[in-house]
Amino acid sequence: MLRINALTILGRYDEAEVLIDSLPAKQLVDADVLRLNLRLAQNRLDEAEQLARKRLLTHVHETLGALMNLTTAARRQKDFSSAHRYLDAYHAIDELFHLDRSNGLLIAIMLAQDEGDINHALDLFEQYIDAQLIYTLDYRQNLFFAGIQIRVPTKNEINEAHQLTLRAIEEDEQYAPIRDEPRFRAALDRLRAAIPPET
Repeated sequence: MLRINALTILGRYDEAEVLIDSLPAKQLVDADVLRLNLRLAQNRLDEAEQLARKRLLTHVHETLGALMNLTTAARRQKDFSSAHRYLDAYHAIDELFHLDRSNGLLIAIMLAQDEGDINHALDLFEQYIDAQLIYTLDYRQNLFFAGIQIRVPTKNEINEAHQLTLRAIEEDEQYAPIRDEPRFRAALDRLRAAIPPET
């Protein structure tokens, strides 16, 4: 998967396609579904509940990924009406399951920039930085996903993620329409200030 993604980023599409074609086909029968139904029939409800939570988290992330891709395709086709509908669905799922808002805000920033709404893009960028500063990726208290998280990212891992986010924003040309705005720089400075100096 990493190799396919790397080849895609490098623009070596034919090589990526060959690797994709070499992957094994999906199984027609999902063993997890069968196991979940078995656990319910056995009245092993704790195990059934955990299996259902894992499947739900996987499918929610897959759905969000699909909506993100649909939004991107609609944006590139300048079909902003459809892009907004996909993005609204993305936000609704995000809010329903109390997940990290960052990715949805990123898509919204790009859409606002595409539409030439710089003030709205800056509003969204400030919200994105706020979301980055508070996120923990800790689902242990989440009604839908409690009990399935094996480990929670450490403070150091969160700081590393912030450093990567900062570097990505600084280098990403997608932010060109708002990069020189004072509000953009101020929000980025807030993220920079939250990252402890390396020791």
